Amino acid sequence: MRHLYNFAVLDLETAGSDIYPPPMEIAAVFIRDGYVSESFSTLVNPLVPIPPFVARMTGISDDMVQTAPVLSDVLPDLIAAFSGHVLVAHDAEFDVGVLRFHAEKLGIPFPSAPILCTMRLSKTLFPDLGKYNLDFLLDYFGIPCIERHRALGDALGAARLTLSLLDLLESGNAGAGDIHVFFQEFAQRKEKKKRSRRPRAAKKKAVGAETPVEPEGDDTAQSGFLQQRHRGAEVI
Repeated sequence: MRHLYNFAVLDLETAGSDIYPPPMEIAAVFIRDGYVSESFSTLVNPLVPIPPFVARMTGISDDMVQTAPVLSDVLPDLIAAFSGHVLVAHDAEFDVGVLRFHAEKLGIPFPSAPILCTMRLSKTLFPDLGKYNLDFLLDYFGIPCIERHRALGDALGAARLTLSLLDLLESGNAGAGDIHVFFQEFAQRKEKKKRSRRPRAAKKKAVGAETPVEPEGDDTAQSGFLQQRHRGAEVI
């Protein structure tokens, strides 16, 4: 399965604890043909002071980001590199959600792509572990992490975790068929949605008709690992 899809494993370090805090470091590790092929990492000037507790945890200071590029200079090329990839993150709702929020705020189109959350997938494959944070899972799988709480170190660790989970799926464990069908049919479902979009009036039941009104909303076939939709993105 790892050979069938391209993956972009994302990690952010952010300047704060808000719902969508500004990124101060971004990294992406690209998996192609089943192996890590390249990586990208950059500091980002968040244009806000870095809270002391964040600076202590990450080692990233205001001085370090003072001359770093701003997000609007980084995002266009990074988002373009996501094309044709499944987006992956550990707690994808946060990382992808933050990036999507700030891209939309800047008027930069964000790709409509399948999103794989390694934390959610780990919970599905190992429901009795009890812990699913990145530190615990890396230790559980014996995966080294060169630099925790820095974007590239965490992205590399998450990429190796992704490959381990994909190998489990490829071996036939925990409904591999479901996730395989999800990836296979993602493009068809998008095209189906485009064709099915009609004016609201066209969806109303004709007077005297027996067929009930078709509810508007998500018509996505649910994969066994499909957990939720986040701002229009399918998260598994």
